[in-house]
Amino acid sequence: MLIEDLRAALDEFFKSKSFPNLNIEFRSRLIKNGLGFFPYGSGVLTNTNKIPENCYLFLGHDFGSVEYANSIMQSGEENKTTLRILLKELISRELKGEVFLSNIFMGLREGEKSNIKKFAAFENKEYKQLCKNFLEFQIESIKPFRIITLEQSQKSLFKKI
Repeated sequence: MLIEDLRAALDEFFKSKSFPNLNIEFRSRLIKNGLGFFPYGSGVLTNTNKIPENCYLFLGHDFGSVEYANSIMQSGEENKTTLRILLKELISRELKGEVFLSNIFMGLREGEKSNIKKFAAFENKEYKQLCKNFLEFQIESIKPFRIITLEQSQKSLFKKI
């Protein structure tokens, strides 16, 4: 599957939706070099526009805040600790070309800086259902070899959605 096809599907899933404390504005490729979590980065760690088949799907919680996205637009690269540590581990295990990085929850937080705790939009059942549907679509489309959630707290979130 091509990354742009997945972005188009994301746009379709969330078309004309509005949720409190969440900016459902899927800015196309904020990150100049593409390296970063989907949808603001390409989700892949190699210079390609295709999601690897039979890959490891790494799921973060959500991309973060509008403020963080704006800083990425200025710098052109994602600089979160999660990504730096993950890259180091993937490279050491020679898995760089076999992964796709995405998030369980889509969109950008407004006014909240932490992307680890529950956020206001999470309480919206329609939002959670759309994220669940899109996550299922990603899994069905990508057909990952293995799915890995990056935070201990996400195990319970993943089961709930």
